Amino acid sequence: MRYIVLTIQLFAFSIGFSQSTLSVFNNGGQQFYVILNGIKQNSIPQTNVSVSGIKNGPYSVKVIFADGKTHDIDKNFFIEEPSFITTRVVFKKGKGKLQLMGMEPVGSQAAPTNAVTYRPDEQTIFSDAPVISQSTQQTTNQTVTQTGQTSAPQNGSVGFNMNVSVQDPTLNNGQCGMNVSVNMNGTGTQTQQTSSQSVQTTTVTTSTTVNGTNLNQANTQGQPSTTTATSVQSIKCVNILADEQKEIAVLKKLTFEEDRKEQLIKDVSDYCMTASQAYKLIEIFTFESDRLELAKYLYLRVIDKDVAQTKFLDLFTFDSNKVEFRDYCRTVK
Repeated sequence: MRYIVLTIQLFAFSIGFSQSTLSVFNNGGQQFYVILNGIKQNSIPQTNVSVSGIKNGPYSVKVIFADGKTHDIDKNFFIEEPSFITTRVVFKKGKGKLQLMGMEPVGSQAAPTNAVTYRPDEQTIFSDAPVISQSTQQTTNQTVTQTGQTSAPQNGSVGFNMNVSVQDPTLNNGQCGMNVSVNMNGTGTQTQQTSSQSVQTTTVTTSTTVNGTNLNQANTQGQPSTTTATSVQSIKCVNILADEQKEIAVLKKLTFEEDRKEQLIKDVSDYCMTASQAYKLIEIFTFESDRLELAKYLYLRVIDKDVAQTKFLDLFTFDSNKVEFRDYCRTVK
């Protein structure tokens, strides 16, 4: 019986450490939120955010800065085994990136004490959400009652009136008024809102001319405007990629797909290749958005484009991506 209990405890212990933790820190001082697969993970912005309890699989990471000025950072990566992943925010030429600092397999160590628990969906409660105690709520209610002096209305109703006046020289009469009234009684709440505003209308006229033809005039006269598709020129290169397997081995050593994509684009910029070679290079990427981008990039360097037009379609699951790639091929000369 003791052996059974011990086995169960060891199994539970191994489960607790079978998931990954992603840590993101920013020495620049800007606080941020971490978004994993479209789900916000921390409710309070911090300069150091760790998310624990992440299962194996593909993840799209977005870092959104709370200052509203710093551009978001996007990163794609795939977790193959439980790991402690540490990254930092770096800026190069004004563009932010996530740089991998370390990736250690999960052992007996625990996640950081300040780590938030992974939220797989919007229904899951934030683990870092502030908790308001009952005593605090009672104190707040008492303060509001004393300030508003509405604890004992004589006729069972409460009245509230607010007037807002805004001076704006751009309006006709220079003023903008708004009146809000709220009436409450013992059986329900009635809200009335009236708003009066005088706004000066401004007409903005834009004119676009293409090849000597004013598009605005053409539309006014019932003549449809036409747009010519932009053509893309194929890359003419002398060097042919000798061994795509060596490049694949280099790419697989990189954890983040964004880093893999940048490395591939850099390595093959001066090379042409067959459709089969390009297919194998694109196939190691998980996200279809990356596959579509690379399919377009490598298609310009493929020497047997007629084969690539059909073969590359097997890289996509969604019909919209297949259609977009076909349309792109038509623009390539």
